[in-house]
Amino acid sequence: MNRPPPVTVRPDGYTQDQASQWVAELVDPQPGDRVLDMCAGPGGKATAMALNQATVVAADHRRHRAQLVAANSVKTGASLAGVLAADGCHPPFRPNSFDRVLVDAPCSGLGVLGRRADARWRVSPGDVVELAQLQADLVRAAFEMVRPGGVVAYSVCTMTKAETVTIDELVAREHPSAVAVPIDDPRWRSHGRGALVLPQDHNTDGMFAVIYKTPDG
Repeated sequence: MNRPPPVTVRPDGYTQDQASQWVAELVDPQPGDRVLDMCAGPGGKATAMALNQATVVAADHRRHRAQLVAANSVKTGASLAGVLAADGCHPPFRPNSFDRVLVDAPCSGLGVLGRRADARWRVSPGDVVELAQLQADLVRAAFEMVRPGGVVAYSVCTMTKAETVTIDELVAREHPSAVAVPIDDPRWRSHGRGALVLPQDHNTDGMFAVIYKTPDG
């Protein structure tokens, strides 16, 4: 991570690291699915998921990042069902409103040091603790938003235990009936019940993801 990863441009012109594109693929939205991207700014994953003809609602706690999502949806031609500034821990939607919910959570960003070198000096161990608490609250809200039999996807561009497998352990305790879907993709390496992409694997950002299928009814 002492050298920047290559720049990758999607067919629609949006610049996005490949590992982030792979996260959107794991969510696997189907045509007509109602999808909530809870932490959507600047919009890369939301616009990618909209290409599958899913009904995607993109939210972000920070207004300027929500505005970036709206601008990028115009630039890419992605049709989003809605873009709003909203607190992901207290989303303004009825429970069980979505078929799929993506929590691409704020994190320590230690998987993207190739592009954000300043994080080496900016991120402290205390930040990781605070972020892990926020991530836990976001995941709890996501499970309230998804319908029975739906999918919750959690991802972060970091590799700390507190922000990856520890969050999954919380889900296992609080939602024991939710099934972690195996990520059978050679680009990812197994990590707990989820999977990792390390920067040296494919010359991308570092990324963790875990996908949950909630029980029917």
